[in-house]
Amino acid sequence: MEFGFETLDFDTELEDMEVRKVGKFDRVWSGGEGGSIVRTTLIGNMLYYGAFDGYVYALDLDSGKIKWQTKCDALFDSSPVFYEGLLYLGDREGTFYCLKADTGKEVWRFRLGDGMAGYAGAKEGVVYTSCRDSNFYAINAKTGVLVWRFKTGRDMCCAPGFYKETVIVGSFDGYIYCLDSKNGKEIWRVKTGAEIHCPNGPEFHGKTVFVPSFDSYLYAINAETGKIIWKTKLGDYGVATSPTIFEEKIYIGARDGNLYCLNSEGKELWRFRTGGVVESKPTIFNGLIYFGSEDGYIYCVDMDGHIVWQSTKTDGHIWDKPKIYKGKIFFGSSDCKVHAIDLATGQESWNMQTSTLRKTIWSDPYGMFRAEIKKETHVEEAISEDRYKSKKKGETISLSDYHIESEYSATSEYKTKSDYDVDFVMFEGIMEEIIWISDSKVSSPRISKLN
Repeated sequence: MEFGFETLDFDTELEDMEVRKVGKFDRVWSGGEGGSIVRTTLIGNMLYYGAFDGYVYALDLDSGKIKWQTKCDALFDSSPVFYEGLLYLGDREGTFYCLKADTGKEVWRFRLGDGMAGYAGAKEGVVYTSCRDSNFYAINAKTGVLVWRFKTGRDMCCAPGFYKETVIVGSFDGYIYCLDSKNGKEIWRVKTGAEIHCPNGPEFHGKTVFVPSFDSYLYAINAETGKIIWKTKLGDYGVATSPTIFEEKIYIGARDGNLYCLNSEGKELWRFRTGGVVESKPTIFNGLIYFGSEDGYIYCVDMDGHIVWQSTKTDGHIWDKPKIYKGKIFFGSSDCKVHAIDLATGQESWNMQTSTLRKTIWSDPYGMFRAEIKKETHVEEAISEDRYKSKKKGETISLSDYHIESEYSATSEYKTKSDYDVDFVMFEGIMEEIIWISDSKVSSPRISKLN
């Protein structure tokens, strides 16, 4: 039995329901041509971003004007990483670009085996990027020459994370890999239950690296040994962004529509519910938390999970991490605009559109999941009066079964030798949730706390 978007006619007992992942995640590759903006990069007063119209933009936030825009060969599902005055990003047809940050002029280009989404990363003269062709690339940042590449088992959309002399990255094959940043040799790997889709890259806190997975768990892993410290389940529909850590607490959005607050041991403290997938990495500023949702809103909540304000609604999904500059919040949206909203109220001040207002369309965010009856139910029980209840107008039902699992004694499934090929070359030089999405404006999202 499958359930779609409509509210059910009877109260569903959570223990009778099970959400199963029945297909591969490939939504990140489904978006077509348009003008949508997925992510942005703030450097000083300049906001840089690629868009699905094939342009890379540099927006001066002081003047509200475009400083430059560079047309490239294909659409962008990524935004630049800034390193030593240069910008690095790849397009969906497999070209990886190096541009001058002050002018947008191309410095070099490198041909990947397929498309790229999300962010790249740069360190010590090398720029790193994952790719849909299942390879992780290390490229000389100045010359654009391949240094090494590492082959995984499936396509990749994960920004790199750096720990000492290693780089940590995930793949759609379900593994988290730790590689030697100099030569690409595998140091350890950890197996999760589904794809690793983390366009912002892993988050680090001390020796711990935090990585999300489409098995709906957030993993806390010892970055030196690869041992799983704990893992916590966040809903049933996958986790696709890394957390923000502040004062020993972990703040992370999940695809079930919630922002979660966890303690340092992975125990849930509270959750705040929105009307759509949350893949926007939270920004914390002056004791408040700012994040976006696919429902088109930016939310501001306090450190206890209480709403402070909800922004003017945009006409698109928000996956971007909010950027704060001079009393305003800046972010890109799939409505083909960069928005500037007031930091104190969430009301829009101005916006800047891309070359077209034709929005990019992505596939169903929950198409790879199915909600099913977990145990047999007799017809007589299903139609008995005591199983029917009158529903108030606007009342909704959540079928998510949340629980937390700590695995302090768990051992990781890493190996010291890769099953895949590493090519080394030495050179000098990325069912809509059964959570509620009503037609009416969300005015008071629900907050639940666990003691």
